[in-house]
Amino acid sequence: GTIAGSVLTLNKGVYNVIVNSDLTVPQAVACASLNPATAIGVADRKGSIEIGKDADIIIADEKFDIIKTIIGGSVRYEA
Repeated sequence: GTIAGSVLTLNKGVYNVIVNSDLTVPQAVACASLNPATAIGVADRKGSIEIGKDADIIIADEKFDIIKTIIGGSVRYEA
């Protein structure tokens, strides 16, 4: 057998959706955050930025390259 995979990262996948579809940035981001969190039953603490949620956040530039990653309110990566 073989293992199939991709080198496409999630942030670049979201960027591709924005560039190649009629979705807005918030809609495309929800496809990679709130929608999956809802599907697996963790939307009460993940998937959107709201008071009381885990504060897992990425900051990206206009091409969706990651500038900063925040997990649980603590900066874990900064470009």
